[in-house]
Amino acid sequence: DRPAVTLGCGGHTVNGLVREAVRVFRETSPGVSFRLSQRPAVTRVEGVANGSLDLACVRIAPQVIQEIARRTLLIEDLFDDPLVLVAAPAGQQFTEFRDLCEKNLSPKALTGFPLLLPEPASELRREFDRRCREVGIVDRVNIALEANPYTTLLSYVRDGVGIGLVPESSVHGQTDLYVVSLPSKLATASIVRVIYRRRAGKDEPDLSPEAIAFLEALRSVVKKKN
Repeated sequence: DRPAVTLGCGGHTVNGLVREAVRVFRETSPGVSFRLSQRPAVTRVEGVANGSLDLACVRIAPQVIQEIARRTLLIEDLFDDPLVLVAAPAGQQFTEFRDLCEKNLSPKALTGFPLLLPEPASELRREFDRRCREVGIVDRVNIALEANPYTTLLSYVRDGVGIGLVPESSVHGQTDLYVVSLPSKLATASIVRVIYRRRAGKDEPDLSPEAIAFLEALRSVVKKKN
């Protein structure tokens, strides 16, 4: 049987925002069944559009969401979660990297370090590659690792393998790491959004009371963080 609420998410949000929302939802709606489905971003949008998912968390731009869905979906921005660079004191080039950051880390200078990046198919990686292409360094980036989830990248950062590129939310409270913003020409907004269907002829959610309760749980977690 279909559960009362179905939500699609990525590997990072399932361990962060969505996990916290589940805790809230279970307190406010005890006994209500739900299903979380980790899947690629495009299939999350398609799932909401075809009704197999009630809600989905994505980082895709609104115009791209509508193109994929081929119907009008309601899109709600939850929070901005930009990519940041992360290094560990164990890294062989840590001192050089830190000194450059304190002066002016340019996109060109970043190519001198081994980078630990999200997998090529991820939306964040595609956007990072696009920015690198714009400034002319895409063929010069030294990639030591391409992987998800971000906990894997951070493990390799702590081993001193290279400089990690991860969402800011993945390093909150982790004081053993050196975290800096990307050079301005590579920096992009990375907004986590929740999407859901619109009721026919009305600008309101086409959601069950249980799904609305889960949406409220997501909102409450974001509000608490802010």
